[in-house]
Amino acid sequence: MIAEQSGAVTRLSETAGRPLALIGGPAALRARRYAVAAAPARYPTVRAVLTVVLVLLAAGCRFAGGASGGSGSSASHDTLAVVAGSGVYLWSADTGRARRIGPPPPQSETAPRLSALTWSADGRKIAWVLTADRGTQIVEVRLTGAKPQSKAWPVDLAPDALVVDGKGVVGAGSDGHLTRYPLEGSVSQSLITTGAATPVPFARGFLLAHYEDSTSPVTIDRTGIDGLARPFTQLPATTSMSAYSAYAAAAQGERLAAERGDHTDVCGIGPPSVLYTVAKKDQAPLRRPLPGGIRTLWRLRDLVYSANGTLDVVGFDTGPVCRTPARDAAVHSPVKLPSTLFELSPHGRISAVAQHVVSAQRGPHGQLATISGDMAYTLDQGGNPATTTVGVARVEIDHKRVTIPAAPTALRWAPEQGTMS
Repeated sequence: MIAEQSGAVTRLSETAGRPLALIGGPAALRARRYAVAAAPARYPTVRAVLTVVLVLLAAGCRFAGGASGGSGSSASHDTLAVVAGSGVYLWSADTGRARRIGPPPPQSETAPRLSALTWSADGRKIAWVLTADRGTQIVEVRLTGAKPQSKAWPVDLAPDALVVDGKGVVGAGSDGHLTRYPLEGSVSQSLITTGAATPVPFARGFLLAHYEDSTSPVTIDRTGIDGLARPFTQLPATTSMSAYSAYAAAAQGERLAAERGDHTDVCGIGPPSVLYTVAKKDQAPLRRPLPGGIRTLWRLRDLVYSANGTLDVVGFDTGPVCRTPARDAAVHSPVKLPSTLFELSPHGRISAVAQHVVSAQRGPHGQLATISGDMAYTLDQGGNPATTTVGVARVEIDHKRVTIPAAPTALRWAPEQGTMS
């Protein structure tokens, strides 16, 4: 349900949203390609000159659109943002190198925590939530110009998710509140919904998952950062032993994925994780079983949509730690869990594509970026689980390691719309 308050509050209406426009390629470049292709074979010199001109023009367009250290107007679509250690790095396919864009190195012994890493839809900006000893901030970095320019907003409560647009940043929390942090001025603007909700960000808004009690279905609303909201779909009701803990939305908010399972304990007493997907508004959710043996107990850690509509899912088989005597041994030392990266194609096919992966996302051109490593679980005397990364976590693109100065924890590709704009 949508509410309205007085003061600096924007009303969320249920009118239809405005259409979205995608950025296309340069028409002039396509015209020059046609001119080269049409050059008569009896004029080899003319054709050679035109070919050289085309190559130079293409290189210039590519250079102008990149953000690999030049003064491009946006990040290249071959740019990967990586949270590593206490910093955010941009890795460029053009240079094969990573550069730190923030925040400044910590001044205290306690390393800051970075979360909610998010690109703007046009690839010109990137934002994250920074939690440090001195408080919590939302940080936005503009990637236009010769040097990145940053702006920060102090907040009392860290948002769970962010969306970046031309007017600033919108943050959403589990309390159901959406708040806009504008580029101009310091007064935030509240977009308020009633009841607790889990925000699931996409390029231009949020899907908000909320329910009244454990016996009611989970309602998903699609809320734009322009203040428009409307119902999207419903998911099956939760139970005391099976709750939703992970969601993902496709770039334009047209697809939804959700994981439901027993998260009271790493082994649980309820059923293993279940993956649901919704391909469009008002569609009934589809249950997507993951392949595995009869003794496999999948727990899903990471759900991310890629630019082409593929869903990347990291699953851990908790069977090894949930079987005695392995469960008892985990009290004293970590037990390694086999991890598998699954991909669900837009056509509904599920396939296992990699092992020993803790996070993954495909880029606009199909490049597979992964944080490779192994996960392990330990159990305290009360049976409470703790997750640790064992071995050296590393970033790989199409199974080839790339150099990042610190241990990676999260990654996101720049959107395709961020090229040559």
